[in-house]
Amino acid sequence: MAESGGGFGSLDFLQELSGGQDERFIELSRSLTNNLYVLLRSAAMHDLDNDALIRPTETMKSLVAEFMDTYGDQLYLSLIDGNFFINGRLIRLDFSSYENTRYLRRIFEFLEINEFG
Repeated sequence: MAESGGGFGSLDFLQELSGGQDERFIELSRSLTNNLYVLLRSAAMHDLDNDALIRPTETMKSLVAEFMDTYGDQLYLSLIDGNFFINGRLIRLDFSSYENTRYLRRIFEFLEINEFG
């Protein structure tokens, strides 16, 4: 078996399945999911008019605007088989975004939703 870089050459097809994600998409998708986590956690602890929600709301607006400017005029977050996708592209998680998406997955399952857009 041919190996590349980290010895996972046979798994290179996974990046193609996830839409051949570029680094900016990976960074934005992680930021979007992490910020959604912060926003929902803050909303669960505070009234909607509380100042604690101002920064996460502004950050989310900025991230959504940047994402839409770069990747098109639609943005939707889907939960499929325990994995999150943005506009049908698998979100590649690091440790911090993995922990945050576990919380988001529980919220989506509790609310019985599988897409947020």
